[in-house]
Amino acid sequence: MKDDTPLKLTRDYARPPVDLATRKLLVALGRPLPGDEPLTARALAAGLALRRVALGLSQKEIAKRLSKSPRTLRSWELGSRIPEIPTLIAWATALGMQLCLKEWP
Repeated sequence: MKDDTPLKLTRDYARPPVDLATRKLLVALGRPLPGDEPLTARALAAGLALRRVALGLSQKEIAKRLSKSPRTLRSWELGSRIPEIPTLIAWATALGMQLCLKEWP
């Protein structure tokens, strides 16, 4: 028996595939992923967490560079707290990255 029911594409299946390196780069550049909304502070924090792990750095090391507690950094990475923009910029700099902020239309 042939099933002629059309497939319902969810957002995850409808978006073009993006490899991990491209995904990290788009997050680092503050650009939305294909099919996503404008990048939020939480999404950026998650991207910075990925970068930290990729560099083999601990939360304690990055927290020390930012003069923050490891608990504060952990709460940012989990999205339970959102850092101020200057802190996001310092965080990215500590990971060897630059952030470009622009107004979203």
